[in-house]
Amino acid sequence: MVNMKAPRCTKDEKVKRIDTVFRLILDGYLRHEIQFYVNNKTSWGIAENTIDWYIHRANDVFAQYSKNNMDNEIGKSIGRLNRIYQKAFSMQDYKTAIQAQKEIIRLLGLDRQDKGNSQEDFKSLSDLMVAFSDEEDKDGDK
Repeated sequence: MVNMKAPRCTKDEKVKRIDTVFRLILDGYLRHEIQFYVNNKTSWGIAENTIDWYIHRANDVFAQYSKNNMDNEIGKSIGRLNRIYQKAFSMQDYKTAIQAQKEIIRLLGLDRQDKGNSQEDFKSLSDLMVAFSDEEDKDGDK
């Protein structure tokens, strides 16, 4: 632990320090390794609790990044799965189509349905899709 009191740093310097800690976390550094790095490889001259503050701020950056990108990534994933579903269904590969739909349902959290809300006798949407594909097979035989 550093005992000397360091002068306050500028806002720009804080941003650079948070970025440094952010990059250390990205590189897999643990708390004690970040503390060692800051104490031995920088001239920051700060106390352990201040290092923890920078770690916390860097984790806030991760959280914000995650929040901003989560909707985009979910959207891309659903789009990709819809495309797989569409191609599989058009090729009458109902097994793959159902798998793609199941993954969409899981991704959206729709598999956690409340009991008693279903208006059909099907246990799940995949049961309904299997029944639908069975109907398609029967229609194709006519």
